[in-house]
This record gives sequence, structure tokens and C-alpha cells, in this order.
Amino acid sequence: MDSTGRLNSLNVAKSNEAASRLYEGLGFVAQREFLGNFNGQDCQVVRLSMAVRRLWQGTRC
Repeated sequence: MDSTGRLNSLNVAKSNEAASRLYEGLGFVAQREFLGNFNGQDCQVVRLSMAVRRLWQGTRC
């Protein structure tokens, strides 16, 4: 989360295409892939981060 409490990155199993499409539709972009562990099973994971243009959307100066 950023300083305003907004989510700016998350991890998704690479095999979870529905979740990846959902988050990408909300403005998240893939940053990196790595080997993770879920319930004792190794799996490929994708780190998604909010695109910078979306992080600033709605903020006031």
C-alpha cells in the first residue's frame, strides 16, 4: 500500500489468467515473475503494480 492506503502492488499465480486480466483491466501492469509457494506447492507468480499514471489519478495538489 502507498501512504494513502491504496493498494499499489500484488502477487498473482501466473496460471490464474482470470485474476491477471481483472487486475490489468484496473490498471495494474506485470513487473516481474518469480517462483513462489502456495500451500506447500511451488508455483510461478507474477508481481503486478499499479501503473504510475493511475497512482496519481484523483490526487489533489
